[in-house]
Amino acid sequence: MTAIVTSPARSWVGAHRVSMIVVSFAIVLAATAVFAIVMLTSSPSSSSPTTPTTDPTVWDELTDTQKACEIARVVGC
Repeated sequence: MTAIVTSPARSWVGAHRVSMIVVSFAIVLAATAVFAIVMLTSSPSSSSPTTPTTDPTVWDELTDTQKACEIARVVGC
């Protein structure tokens, strides 16, 4: 398939249009990648801490310091 170009201006417009499409696609791809990275690396909401221990009776027996260590996920605290 061959396109016949009648003037240099028309050639420039076509090249410019293709380059703008490529740049737009690259910007959308970069924004999507940044959004995905932020969503994957963000921590769970700190406004509603969840109990990491599955057994509620064990959670009730922990001291406040031990609960804080569990919520903060500190190893060996």
